[in-house]
Amino acid sequence: MDAARGLDLGGSDALVISAFVQMPSLGLITAAEEEFGLPVLSAATAGAYGLLRHLSLPPELPDAGRLLAPSLPEHP
Repeated sequence: MDAARGLDLGGSDALVISAFVQMPSLGLITAAEEEFGLPVLSAATAGAYGLLRHLSLPPELPDAGRLLAPSLPEHP
């Protein structure tokens, strides 16, 4: 996250955190979204989203950022 802190994120729609397989990023996603005020994606979140959608499952994982946030219940 230190590298992201040095970026000019003004005008950005999202932040992509790239990490090696040996450096898990999933635990950083929510903290980074809170710090930077932007949606944050990684290969792990994008891959999980795509796989869950392909399997016709809800693309939801707790504490994995906005992309995988559980949907709010619909009001009648």
